[in-house]
Amino acid sequence: MSDVDTQGIEKTIKAIQDIAIMLTGAAEFVCEARILKRFSKDIETNLDGLEKDIASLKENLRGKVSQNMETDSSISKIRDIATILRESNADIEAKCQA
Repeated sequence: MSDVDTQGIEKTIKAIQDIAIMLTGAAEFVCEARILKRFSKDIETNLDGLEKDIASLKENLRGKVSQNMETDSSISKIRDIATILRESNADIEAKCQA
C-alpha cells in the first residue's frame, strides 16, 4: 500500500467537508453565484483525486477486505451537488441560504 497517500486522501476529504461546513454555517455570506461556482469547481477537483485514490486502495486491498467498499454512489451524490452549485440560478442561491 505504499503508493497510496493516506494523508492526501484525508486532506482531500477535509477540503470537501470544509466547503460543506461553510455552506451550512455561513450561508448568508457564501451563497452568491460566484462563490458557489468556485465551490463546485473545488469539489469536482477534489473528487477527481479522491476517485483515483479510492481505486488505488481497492486495488491494493483486493482479496484482503471482506467488506464491499462501494463508494461510487456516495461520490456520485457529491458530484450531483457540485453540479447544482455550478448552475447560476437564483433558486439555488435561495435554497443555499435557507
